[in-house]
Parts: sequence; structure tokens; C-alpha cells
Amino acid sequence: MRAKTKAIILSATLWLAVPFHAAAVPDELADRCAYLSQVDADKLLVALTRYAGKVMGKYPEHWVAADYANLAANAMSCHGLPADVQNKVNGEFWALKLADAQKTNAAINARSTAIAAAYGKYWTKDEEFPACVTFLRWKRDDVWYTNNSDDLFGTAFYDMTPEMLGLYKRVAEECLPVMKSILERWRSPQGEADGIVKSILSSIDMDALAAQEAKLKVPESLQVEYGGRRIPISYLRPTTQKVVHKIISLESADRIMPTNALIQISKWAEQVEMDDKDGPDLLYAQRIKSIVADHMFRSADMLRKPKAGPNSGG
Repeated sequence: MRAKTKAIILSATLWLAVPFHAAAVPDELADRCAYLSQVDADKLLVALTRYAGKVMGKYPEHWVAADYANLAANAMSCHGLPADVQNKVNGEFWALKLADAQKTNAAINARSTAIAAAYGKYWTKDEEFPACVTFLRWKRDDVWYTNNSDDLFGTAFYDMTPEMLGLYKRVAEECLPVMKSILERWRSPQGEADGIVKSILSSIDMDALAAQEAKLKVPESLQVEYGGRRIPISYLRPTTQKVVHKIISLESADRIMPTNALIQISKWAEQVEMDDKDGPDLLYAQRIKSIVADHMFRSADMLRKPKAGPNSGG
């Protein structure tokens, strides 16, 4: 039953949910023709060739010969209909526009569908395999390293399994030539795709390391948050990471840092405060600075305590 329902949905989406029109699901030929009469074939051509989003429920990159043929056949079956409307379906015009779109998109679609076919066996979600154009909508805050992966893919990189992160990493790399071709279609610099892929791969690597931090016992004193979530140590610069791990080791063992180390870390924290106006490193430096102050107080307190011995009076 589930497979049959899915098949019905797939056949219906071929001519449903175009971005420039919304309509109820047509079950009969009359409803279908009424729907197609409301769709501008010229705008359909633009939507398909601009790769701006899903067209009739499917990314233009993933349209194959059968999709174009089926839609053209639907349009031809509605030629001259509906009888009671002024803008009747011109099946021949639709067929011409679809043929133009298919020819224009052939090279890009061949590459994109090949990527989907190669990696589709690893795809576990119900929705359509990611189109390469999706990666072009990537956004990342390069201060806090937050990104819109949740909006683009339904799950944030931060919450993905290592297997899914690996899949997205490979697909992003494979999609680079397709992304460049689409940018050319948009009359945008193709080099933008290189920066986007580099940013995506960097975020995937950082979030893969962040996932491993679940095994690390981070003391409460170092639970630094931003936007309601703990800032992963993997988001920090290498020097900050080194200092954080040292503090974790000492805090977990309930040991007081040597005076020289306290002074060095304190100077480092002050330098970060001078250099950074915002960001994860600054928040960790501020937190570590307070921890260092506590260690200095404890160290001084221990020096003030009398030592047990023959002349201590004890």
C-alpha cells in the first residue's frame, strides 16, 4: 500500500506545485487541463533553465527525458482545453518550450543526475536527493561558524551522523562543476562556487570533530554557550583548543596550575580580549581568565597556610 501511494504521488508531482502557481491535486483530465491552462509555458521554461528552485515538485537538475516527455504528453492531451476558458492549453507550444528547456539543460542535468545515481544508494531520507544548486544557497557566519545546513538539508551538520557528513562532503565536492555551470547561467562569477565548497567542507570537518566531543567530559566551568548551545571546542583556533584541553585536564583532576602556567595563560587570555571583538575564542578566553583567577587565589591561599613541621607548632 505504501509503495502504491508513493507511486501515485510521484506521478502527480510531475505537473504539480510549480513555484509560480498553487493548485489542488487534479485527479481527472478536466482538472489537469484546468491546472495547465493556468501555467505560463514561457515562465515554466525560465523556471526550468534558471534552476531557481523546484519546478512541479522536482529540482530542474533532476529532470530526465521521461519527465519532459510526460509533461509534453499531458499538455498535448489538453490541447485546446478547457473549452470554457480563454487561455486554453496550447500543447504544441508547451512541447516546443519543454524541448528548448531539455536541450538547454542537457549538460548540467547529465552531471547532476549522474551524481544522484552514484550516491543515491547512500541516501536514507524520503525526500529528493539534494540538487547541486542547493549548495549555492549556503550561508555561514565566519565568526561563530553557525550555518544554514538545517534549512538546506533538513538536519544541521552539527546533528548529522559521521556517515551523513561524509556523504554531504563527497556530494559537495562532486557538485562543484555543476555549481559553476549554474552560476554561469546566473551570470555570476564561477569562482564563488570554490569558496562555497571550501566553506561547506570546513564546516563539515568542524562539526565531525564536534560530534566526537560528546565522549569528552567537559567540566561545568568550561561549558561555554552561544545561542543556547555549547560552543564546540572544534570551533576554536588551535591555540585556544590547546589551552582549553589543558584546563579540562587540570579541572577534571582538581589540580592547581603551576604559577608560570597561570601567568602565561592569563597573558594569552588578555591578548585574545584585545584582538577579538566577538566570537567563540573570546568567550572561552573570558571564561578561562576567570578560571585562572580562581587558581591564582587557591594557589596564594595554599602558600599562606602554615606547613606542618617541627617548628610549626603543630
